[in-house]
Amino acid sequence: MFQKFTLKEANDLLPEIIRITNETIEQLEATRARMEADVIYHGKEIEKSFHVRVNAIMESWARQISQLGVLPKGYFTCDFISPNPDTYFCWTYGEKSIKYKHKVTESFKDRVPIEFPELEGFEVSLN
Repeated sequence: MFQKFTLKEANDLLPEIIRITNETIEQLEATRARMEADVIYHGKEIEKSFHVRVNAIMESWARQISQLGVLPKGYFTCDFISPNPDTYFCWTYGEKSIKYKHKVTESFKDRVPIEFPELEGFEVSLN
């Protein structure tokens, strides 16, 4: 299901993740616009269907990201299993490349910059 990625492989996959994420954001914005218009005519009862639709859109995003072998986390945040078994590469919407990592026991808020990107995944080339 989820796979290991070198930093280069993860960055090579990023354009597809960004495309999927941009499409999802467009769907969410269109859903919000429809809900705002519908509230005028139907009142607050429309909010429940809005939340159901938003959840379905986000579940679809997570499913598409998972199908790429990447771990979807939170709202438009992804973790990539790195060759180092205790480290994830981390990306969030708005970033053009993967520049952060965190331990598998930590979360997004604990991420740190990748100091030597040329060495990430080096362990793989030793085998």
